[in-house]
Amino acid sequence: MSAIWGIVSLSGSEANAGRFHEVCKTSYKAKYRIDRYAQADLGSAHFGCGIQHITAESVNERLPVVDAEKGILFTADAVLDNRRDIIALLSKKGEDAALLADAPDGLLIFKTFLYYGTSCVKYLRGLFSFAVWHEREKKLLLFSDPVSSRCLYYTKQGDSIMFSTVIASIEAVFSDIPFNENYIKDFLLSDRATVCCVPGETLRDGVFLLTPATVMTFSESGVETETYMSSETLDIPALDQVYIKNLSSPEDYLNSFMHLYEDCIKDAMCTSGNVGLAMSSGLDSSSIGTVAAKQLEECGKKLFTYTFLPCRDMSGKNTETRVFDEAEAVKEITAMYPAMCPSFLRESDEDPILTQPAYEAVLEMPYKIMSYKNHFDMCKAAVDAGCKVFLNGGLGNLTVSFGSLEHIVYQLMVDGDTDSAARYVANYARHEGLDAGRFYASLMYDIHSFKKPGPVTATGFIPDNRFVSPSVLENYRFEERMNADSRKQAVSGFMSHKDYLTALFSPLLFMQTGVFETKLGLYHNVIVRDPTKDARMLKFCVKVPYHLFCNEGEPRWFIRHGFRDLLPKSVTAHWRAQSYLNADWTELTAENWENTKPVLKKVFLNHTMNKYLNIPLISSYIENADLGNSDARSLLSHIRTMYGILKFTEV
Repeated sequence: MSAIWGIVSLSGSEANAGRFHEVCKTSYKAKYRIDRYAQADLGSAHFGCGIQHITAESVNERLPVVDAEKGILFTADAVLDNRRDIIALLSKKGEDAALLADAPDGLLIFKTFLYYGTSCVKYLRGLFSFAVWHEREKKLLLFSDPVSSRCLYYTKQGDSIMFSTVIASIEAVFSDIPFNENYIKDFLLSDRATVCCVPGETLRDGVFLLTPATVMTFSESGVETETYMSSETLDIPALDQVYIKNLSSPEDYLNSFMHLYEDCIKDAMCTSGNVGLAMSSGLDSSSIGTVAAKQLEECGKKLFTYTFLPCRDMSGKNTETRVFDEAEAVKEITAMYPAMCPSFLRESDEDPILTQPAYEAVLEMPYKIMSYKNHFDMCKAAVDAGCKVFLNGGLGNLTVSFGSLEHIVYQLMVDGDTDSAARYVANYARHEGLDAGRFYASLMYDIHSFKKPGPVTATGFIPDNRFVSPSVLENYRFEERMNADSRKQAVSGFMSHKDYLTALFSPLLFMQTGVFETKLGLYHNVIVRDPTKDARMLKFCVKVPYHLFCNEGEPRWFIRHGFRDLLPKSVTAHWRAQSYLNADWTELTAENWENTKPVLKKVFLNHTMNKYLNIPLISSYIENADLGNSDARSLLSHIRTMYGILKFTEV
């Protein structure tokens, strides 16, 4: 694994290579842990690479690569999951398979590119972003993997194009890049999960993130962008596996799913070090844990699991539908698997509002979630235990454990299959001890009353964040930007199969998680991996009959049914149970409120971006809020996210 950077001049003018590389390396060394740095130049291009020793082969990685004969400069940030396939592919081209057996991943990708050009991405499986410079043609190519697992920023300044895994390098080289105020407005106006509405934009104006499954070509004639994978274009060689062939019955699909899931987890654990896992009692991480523990035990290794618990004792608040403290459930899981070495970490007494900016500075992005500090602490503990891979199941709710009863019954009704819809509801109600007739009637009423939301318009728009000033809408292309993220409409209310595919392939979702995983891994010198968003799993989810996600009314059927004998019944049997991360963060803020108030006031009152906020209302809230009141506490999330982005944009 690695981090990469580079700058090229399309006109052929040469930059000061030594100074450029030193500036970039300095920006990486300031925040991130890299095992080894290297750089190379070819004509008007200067590429660099910071190697992390994650796998056995990565120790021998020699990047960047210069092919003077062909006039090509290459660098990559990658871990391949299908090394054997690539070596077999190259051997058909005359390469010596024996010599390639221990070849580093970067070299394998470079050779694949030489033979297949931009089509090489169709044969690669794993995590990657890489760059190719054609000196004679004055052409730069940038590549991303299907889900943007390894973020890559780029900017065009004059005739120069720069790219980097971290935005700090670009800011160091081009120090006068202003903030993107449209991004800030998106952040304030959009829902609480989305930080930006337009895929590819960043908080810096003119600095962009490479979108998923993209090949971007820069030349003097302009910029060309090709997207090589989407929900409609999945039949490509690297994904054409046996998992979805000749399947008919639900059991066929379930067996195929289990086979595929095991393969995805096995590939994600490729490392010369130990393996850690962010473990909860939820279906995603616990299912990953059971598979990983069994596979590692066969190799004589351990799985180090890390569970984050509330600072305050929340176990008494657990119910059949809400889980605030997961300690007991996780202990029940880990007791079943000798290879699991569990650790339980607790939140500190500090106010999470005030500690948030330090983590966002590492991630180089303001976030609207609260779990990143947990992951920082868990990653650190995992690295201390010798882990080089840290697993999580972040996208599981959209892939391996997708399957809400409401969504599937809605699609059955749309399809006119009322008999199946009634049967699914009856089975669900019977299991949950509900009155089947009343439950069915209530659900049917909601479905028939449901109107899929159309495009958002500025007329009558009321932002979710009541602290936002109406002035935020000035000089803002509201309809264009707020409707750029099609997933926002797809996940509202009842989700049809078509809506699901839109949500599953959301570029913003992939990019936001990719930035988080990349920077978290660079900070700790570990690779952060999510087997639930493996490209093969995405293909499976596209091809599987939609009703099987909640087969016969059993929510999250693939995981729940497939792991019914592998996980405790306390985990699989409660169909409505949901885990709540950071369950006590509002309590911590309330306890620290008197110390937090002056810090918040100082930032909110003196920031250049406060023109977009209703400062009198914010000041009144900070001064007078009764945080013992549930309504007042519900507004804290807005204060937290606004404080985060203001701190992030301080100058």
